[in-house]
Amino acid sequence: MEGIKQEFNKDDKQILEINSNIFEKKAILNTSYLFTHRVYINIGELRNGIICVDFSNKIKGEDLNSITKEFCNELIDQQVRLNCEHDFGHIRDRVVEEAFKPINKDRINKL
Repeated sequence: MEGIKQEFNKDDKQILEINSNIFEKKAILNTSYLFTHRVYINIGELRNGIICVDFSNKIKGEDLNSITKEFCNELIDQQVRLNCEHDFGHIRDRVVEEAFKPINKDRINKL
């Protein structure tokens, strides 16, 4: 199973086909947002389970091949963040809940 397939067009376009069974749509959108200042991005569903991300230059002469490789690395980073949130987000929530509990006499005496 391939996670990301990269294609290059002659018209200064780069296309990534991303397997949504491996990368969540939220990770794809978050990553895309980080690159909108460098390239134009179009996102669509190519077929069931495959998200197509099209890149085209905003600035003539930019190396789209390098940009899409950076995109792939950032996509992995974003997905790992989401995985950690899914796996350990409840721990963060408990810490925050405990930190912001109202203080009462019994709690002060325990300190």
